[in-house]
Amino acid sequence: MMVVLLQFVLIVGLIALSGFFSGSETGFYRLSRFRLRLGVEEHRPFYETLFALIRDGRATIMSILIGNNLVNYVLTSLVTVLIFRRLSDQRLAELYATAILSPLLFVCGEMIPKILFYHWADMLMPRLAWLLWAVHKALTATGIVATLQWMSNRLARLLRLGTNTAAAVDATQRHQVFQIIHETREEGLLSDVQRDMIARLLQIPNVPVHTVMTSYRKTEKVSVGCNRQDLLKHLAHASHTRQLVCASDGDVLGYILIYEVLGSEGEFDDLYSFVRPIVTLEPMCSAIDAMNALCRKREKIALVKAPHSRQPLGMITLTDLVEELTGELAVA
Repeated sequence: MMVVLLQFVLIVGLIALSGFFSGSETGFYRLSRFRLRLGVEEHRPFYETLFALIRDGRATIMSILIGNNLVNYVLTSLVTVLIFRRLSDQRLAELYATAILSPLLFVCGEMIPKILFYHWADMLMPRLAWLLWAVHKALTATGIVATLQWMSNRLARLLRLGTNTAAAVDATQRHQVFQIIHETREEGLLSDVQRDMIARLLQIPNVPVHTVMTSYRKTEKVSVGCNRQDLLKHLAHASHTRQLVCASDGDVLGYILIYEVLGSEGEFDDLYSFVRPIVTLEPMCSAIDAMNALCRKREKIALVKAPHSRQPLGMITLTDLVEELTGELAVA
């Protein structure tokens, strides 16, 4: 009777370990990095241990996968042996073990733990960090983790896949940063305005300039052949201090500053002497790159033009780009 009880406890323990490894894998990705750092700074129990595991993320994930496979293998072997002792038929023992363990491990070793860790990763992961750390250290000491990392690197090189972990995680970092922003808002560390501004800052590298530019048809343009009187008539209906200057064939030559032109002494028959060169950007140029280009050249406006195209698509100003970060600026 005692032997049967021990066997039952061992089976339950192995199923629990399988659930622990499966849930830890989900919890590893769901864990809030913001709350983790907060726990480390406040010296909460096991948070430093968990932080060390997260920092060595690739090796930790391998330890979790190795541990899960070992536990499942031992559990399957144990149940098969126990059934074989009863039936004395190897095929039937394997069949019964598969029929029993497949749904049991799926429900108790995979589905339920993953659901629990998905919703309560921030609570469960620190409390179980000591166990995960012990398993990770034991498997690392055997050399299994290092061997699998070497094999993984060799396979990645053979298939010409990137092995840079930072680059691989980059696709998920944006979502994690948005989560951190949301959490800091809940903690009262950021106002709604600050949170929205940071969210726009994260999105701006993916915003192409053609989505925020002013269409070329709606831009204010003046002919290079204008004299002072013609320019004054044009400016009576204009609302911007910088005006695009076009040649007789429609090509954009640059732009003028109206205060500079109107402040000049004497009359003029054309605007050639006032035309300034204008920065040209491609339509798919990101808003952040456009902002950097304008700041580098100390310019306020740029022309958006496709390569090998004569007709511009539109014009963008530094104000348009800044508004992608701050929202609409109030007009004084």
